[in-house]
Amino acid sequence: LSVGKPRSLGIIAEDPQRAYVLWLGHRVWHQPVDVRWAGPASASAELLARCGGRAAPLAEALTADVVCVDVELTVELTQVRRGSHLTLVRADATPELAARAICVGEAMSGAATVTLGELAAGLRDGRQLDEITLLLLHGPAGLDLARRALALA
Repeated sequence: LSVGKPRSLGIIAEDPQRAYVLWLGHRVWHQPVDVRWAGPASASAELLARCGGRAAPLAEALTADVVCVDVELTVELTQVRRGSHLTLVRADATPELAARAICVGEAMSGAATVTLGELAAGLRDGRQLDEITLLLLHGPAGLDLARRALALA
């Protein structure tokens, strides 16, 4: 769902342990050279030492190639850049963002929605050029997906 070779990863989280699991889950699929941590978890020196990267303002983390948001936040279209992939665990997208993005997972009003199964089976196309993609994982499903991805690594 992300650009061909994502270089940056933004993680916005409150809890350092959850942030760490989400970081590990995303590292299964790509090796970012620029990791941007935002939110209260970025204050954890242990987390930064273990994972690398740097504490960054929310606005900068939201403009990474791949962004994972595990805080209660409504992400607006103007906060992300074209071509970004967003995994929204406890966050939501505005209707404007959802209308411009390809949404995977839960259905959003006005959004082009596909399932992971449809993508994996080749029944639906994934990313095309510089589209924004959203993976919607509300509740504990987000951490469950990250844990399953780690089991595959």
